[in-house]
Order: sequence, then C-alpha cells, then structure tokens
Amino acid sequence: MNLAWSLGLAAATFLAAEASAQSTKLEARYRVTLAGLPLGAGGWIIDVSGNRYTMEISGRTTGVLSLFASTNAAVSARGAINGGRPMPSTFNLNIQSQRSQDLVRMALASGAVKNLTVEPAPKPGDDRVPLTDAHTRNVIDPVSAGLIPLGKNGFGPDLCKRSLAVFDGRQRFDLAFSFKRMDTVKSERGYSGPVVVCAVQYTPIAGFYHSRKSTRFMRESRDIEASFAPIAGTPFAAVYRINLPTTVGMAIVQATHFETTGSNRAERASRPDVAER
Repeated sequence: MNLAWSLGLAAATFLAAEASAQSTKLEARYRVTLAGLPLGAGGWIIDVSGNRYTMEISGRTTGVLSLFASTNAAVSARGAINGGRPMPSTFNLNIQSQRSQDLVRMALASGAVKNLTVEPAPKPGDDRVPLTDAHTRNVIDPVSAGLIPLGKNGFGPDLCKRSLAVFDGRQRFDLAFSFKRMDTVKSERGYSGPVVVCAVQYTPIAGFYHSRKSTRFMRESRDIEASFAPIAGTPFAAVYRINLPTTVGMAIVQATHFETTGSNRAERASRPDVAER
C-alpha cells in the first residue's frame, strides 16, 4: 500500500512538473497606419509558461514618417498568472528617436507599484491632474492589459465584460470594454478565425493634462475598438487589431502574423474551432 502510494505520488509530481514546464508562445507582427498611410511596424511575443508570462514588444516607424522622425521602441512586461489573470511584476519601456529618449522602469507586487523610474520626468503644470500613491495601487501595466483571460464561458462576447485600471508610469487611466460584434479574420500567416470586437471607453484618472486636445478627444470618443483573438493552448486572448481615432484620422494597429507554438493537445482541444496555417 505504501509502495503504491509512493509510486502514485511520484507519477503525479512528474506530471505536474511536466505540465508546469509546458510553454506556449505567441509570435505576432503588426502593421500601423494613420488615415490609411503607413506609420509603423512592430512585433509582439507572448510566452505563457506554467503560472508565469513574459511579453516583449518592438516597433519602429516606417514609410515617409521614418524619413523625418525615425523612432524605435522596446517594451516588455513579465509577471505571474494569479487566479487566471496576469499580475505583472515588471514593466519596461524604451522609446528612442533622433532627438529624444523616453524611459519607464516599473516594479510591481500584488497590483501595486513598488519602484518607478521615469525619464524625462513629467513636466509640472497647473493643469496636470496630480498623481498620488493611491493611483498606483490595484493597477496593471498597458502591455499586460493586452493579455485577456477567456473566463468560464470561453472565447466569445463575455470577453468584453471587463474594466481595467491601467498605469503606464506617467498616467493612470481606466479602460472599460463592452461587446460590439464578432468578426472573422485571416492573417497573412498563422491565425484565421473569429475575433471578438470590443468597444473601449478611455477615461483619464490622474497624471494627464487638461489642456491637451488629444486627451479630451480620446475621452469623448466612442469609436475606439479592440479586437481579440485566442492564443491557442492557453486560457487567454491577445490583441489582434486596434482602431484608435485621432484628430488627424483613424490609427489602426493590425496583425499580419499571429502564430502560436508549443501548446499541448489537451489545451488545443478546448480552443474554439479555428485554424492556423
């Protein structure tokens, strides 16, 4: 009896270790346009391994804009999966142009910011809404915010039933999602199938400037959309497309490649009826 129990425990331990070591990686590429004109291109890698995740985004300006304002961006986030939700531990942003550099380094624990470095520091101003310690608690970084749990009802309209308290190092804002429609997409490479389209309401909370027209424009806009596709082999979805109205036209971030690797069979069986090529 003791031998059987010991063998069973060893087998269970082995299987649990094997499952926790399984990793699913999403590799996506995006094209950015503004009013129909090429603006930029980027890549997004999401690695979900057991109860941990890492995310890396790289981007650069393209088209005519790159001739006048060449810019490169590197953004990353990592953290734990807690209660089925991403809980970030670090967020880093580095945007470099020919004339300036923008840096954010942030460490978090249990949804609260513990250490923060921002360069250059936000410019003081009478019209800037003060940012307090309370605004840096119970938050998520803007990259981890793009990893959306499927929830108990799986991939579908309920994906949009959520609000996120986001802090990017300079500004605290809310994103409220609501279901808009289902679409079907076909990537140049990778995912083809349904996406959930959510309407997004942006509400600035602190750290923003009242005088900036772009902030007022986004706050009043009712045309912001985010489309999500499932990450095969995980209980998550990721951003496939973003429609962001601006004062000079519609900005669109559109996935051209959306491929997953390393997912296990049991998890694949639970995903929606989609195809990857």
